[in-house]
Amino acid sequence: MNILVSNCNHWIGWHVVEDLLYQNCHVHAMIDKGVREDLLLFFGRNSNLTVLDDETALSANYEAMIAINEVPGFQVNHYDRCLYIGHKAVNNSENITTIHPPLLFGEWMPMNEDGIYAEKEFIRFDSKKFSQEAMYIKDFTRALIQWVRAGILPSIIDAKGPADKMDMKRKDSVLIMGGGRVQQRVEALQEHYRTYRPLY
Repeated sequence: MNILVSNCNHWIGWHVVEDLLYQNCHVHAMIDKGVREDLLLFFGRNSNLTVLDDETALSANYEAMIAINEVPGFQVNHYDRCLYIGHKAVNNSENITTIHPPLLFGEWMPMNEDGIYAEKEFIRFDSKKFSQEAMYIKDFTRALIQWVRAGILPSIIDAKGPADKMDMKRKDSVLIMGGGRVQQRVEALQEHYRTYRPLY
């Protein structure tokens, strides 16, 4: 599959690109010039990855585009459909699926040893909000890759984790069953943070 990913140097974009490459997809990754680019160095040389500085470098049609936090305004004819991950309102068209993610946590996100920064809010690891709403990024990206491969998607997907209170009658809600072990993942994340603190 040929996939275009915007904001690939955003921490969520980095995980999306990493998991797409692991699935042997061909990824064209667009850089957000307002965000640091050092995360891209962790991909090393990969023949399935092409990093683009701007939209003028687009050279192919893509089966899907994954947009992190915003949908770029370039020509729709570069991709068959767009999966937009974020909470901002976007112009819904027939080829855009808006995915409202749960509270995601994972490596490289803004954080300290006690918690994470999400949408400019500090959320402690030991808080009720974190325990009820948090989902590890890799559980989310596994579901995302399944959606990329799916034939038909609704215009909105409201992604929820198993601990999140959700109305199962809502047709746009999707329950993502993670691997559990949130506490172990938090401990591993804290260790990762201590090891790579200057890069966070």
